[in-house]
Amino acid sequence: MSYLSVLSLCLHIIGPTGIIVLLSRVWIITWHFRDSPPGGFRRYQRALYMKQTAGLALLFLLTMAASYALLHEVWGVLYGLLAFKACTWWVRLALLP
Repeated sequence: MSYLSVLSLCLHIIGPTGIIVLLSRVWIITWHFRDSPPGGFRRYQRALYMKQTAGLALLFLLTMAASYALLHEVWGVLYGLLAFKACTWWVRLALLP
């Protein structure tokens, strides 16, 4: 077994696990701050946590896209598209209140 196939196997495990962890973090943040009034401190805190999560998702997906691109696998395109979507989500959260 070559080192490229071992790296590919590790990426196939880390990728979906990381996405599940990030989605569960978004769900937990949304659930925890579900009753926060608009304009309140808790709504501000929720927005801050969402910005941080979007930034983490962007960095994670860019890393996965670069790793798969180095291995010349098609998964790099999928992770690149997901990274672009996370980037637009993060910019929207960061620029709009």
